[in-house]
Amino acid sequence: MKNTQPILTFALDCDSAVALVKICLFEKGFYAEHNFELTSACASFTNPLCPHRPDQVCNCQLATLRICGRNFPAFPLVFHSYDGYTEIFYMEVGSIPPNILLAIHQVNLNR
Repeated sequence: MKNTQPILTFALDCDSAVALVKICLFEKGFYAEHNFELTSACASFTNPLCPHRPDQVCNCQLATLRICGRNFPAFPLVFHSYDGYTEIFYMEVGSIPPNILLAIHQVNLNR
């Protein structure tokens, strides 16, 4: 089953959260490649209104990082940002490697 709950939520915009996670993972010996970014991530082409704020045009951002390391296959982390907060999701089947999860949680502790 895929994760639908965020691993972590930062009180940061998307670009800042992505940069912080990339730096922390690099310091722990991992490589994080920015794969994808989309503005107005939750709105549709026919309805530009945001599902989080139905009376406003969507300004959500969506980004993915491809995380690589020596002892596991590469996998994506998904960043969803709105209203100054960024949620991080692991959307793959199974669980996130424990050493990556620890590194991500340490990002939040060291801020």
